Amino acid sequence: MSDIAGTTRDAIDTPFMYNEQKFTIIDTAGIRKKKSVEEDLEYYSVLYSILGNKFLILPQINLASIIDKEGGGNFRSELFRNADFGVFDYDYRPLFLVEINDNTHLRKDRRERDKKVNKICKSAGLPILTLWVKDGINRAQIEKEIYKILKKVL
Repeated sequence: MSDIAGTTRDAIDTPFMYNEQKFTIIDTAGIRKKKSVEEDLEYYSVLYSILGNKFLILPQINLASIIDKEGGGNFRSELFRNADFGVFDYDYRPLFLVEINDNTHLRKDRRERDKKVNKICKSAGLPILTLWVKDGINRAQIEKEIYKILKKVL
């Protein structure tokens, strides 16, 4: 039996199940499944409704792709982190990042990671708009915060 990539089931190291909605890979480390993007799409829709086509809104922006490490700082490994969205002008200059935080960002390790990322972005002059899932999507508040950021960076 072949999957959609053309490999046979026998050629795959870990067993898997296929259903019509998503792939699930089961291995000895537990269950992995395709990440849901529904929540990200809701935030993208709100960002686009505010920013329209005046700016580029790109998902999953790796810090290393937009921030250069200078000197002997300790943050090289943190540059290999992703922000949920980046907002860019049409010359692909980053204007600000958007982080959507769920409850996992309350864990100590995530708080430490977020502090480092915030420090890196601040030193690079790259603002971060942090939105909390627990607060829901408040378009008016998000728009207010975006315009505050845009006044500073444009």
